[in-house]
Formats: sequence, structure tokens, C-alpha cells
Amino acid sequence: MNESHAAEIIRRYYGAYESKDKEALEGLLSDDFTFSSPHDDCINQQTYFAKCWPFSEKVRAFHLERIAEDGDKVFVLYECEPANGVTFRNVEVFRMEHGEVKEVVVYFGQDAGRVGRIRRRRDSQTCGQTPGSYSRQRRRGCHIDGGARLHPVRRGGTAAINRRECVKKPR
Repeated sequence: MNESHAAEIIRRYYGAYESKDKEALEGLLSDDFTFSSPHDDCINQQTYFAKCWPFSEKVRAFHLERIAEDGDKVFVLYECEPANGVTFRNVEVFRMEHGEVKEVVVYFGQDAGRVGRIRRRRDSQTCGQTPGSYSRQRRRGCHIDGGARLHPVRRGGTAAINRRECVKKPR
């Protein structure tokens, strides 16, 4: 797909949330669209709109920081500015097919104000939880690496990651 065409589709996708235009968003998605996140596993378009579209009422703006295309995939780093609440950053991977969005996988980031801060944990803690237990992971001081691995963050000034203690368990 032409990179500028894919980027334009992505901008229209986020613009539909900003303008609360559900019909515009529906027109960008394929009939067999799926959405995945740490809370959702390959939900269909109907479930996506039931669970995710109500968030559009809370969105003031999306600030698209990076859009990168790799074959049929488009990687997007954005900062979301809710009408009320804390600004946060996420990464979403879009899979495009025939000029439509076929799949979206979101990787939750953290509050924009907390990016780069060191989270503490006790040396004896481990975080071998599945990604669905996000709040439990945060209480235990874990770092979520792209939704694929869970890593406790060591104490100290560099946020070094101990990759041996905390790996996602297979389902």
C-alpha cells in the first residue's frame, strides 16, 4: 500500500474519534476487522464498537507522534489527550488490506507524565502474570514490554530490566 495513503487512513481513523464520527470510522474498517489489546483478544467489529467507541466521548485529541509502515502493517505511536484526566501514550499496530483497516493491536503505554520514571519493587517480587492483570502488574512494579513480556524494574537510577524473572506465561 502506498505509504501516504496508509498514513492518511490512519489520520482519518483517529480523526473519527476526535470528531465523534462513528460512520466515518466504520467506513475505514474491513468487514472481518479484529481488535486486540491487553484486555481484548481479537474482538470483532461489533464488539469493538460496543466496548471501545464510548471512549470517543472522552477524547479531546490524538497527537500522532510517529507513523511507520512496514509492508501491510502500520505502526503508530500517539499521545491521547482526554477531555478530563491524564494524557497517556500508546502504540498501535494496524494491518491494512485493500485500503481498509483489517486488524488493530494496541499496546498500552503509561501516563505521559510518568514516562521515564523508575518504578520500585521488592527484590523478592516477581510478576509472572498474564497481560490481563494490568493493575496487579502496576502494583507489583512491573514494566510491560509491548504486551509480550512482563519485566520487573530493578531499583536504581537506570531502570535496568531483569528479563529472567518475569516472562509472560503461555495461555
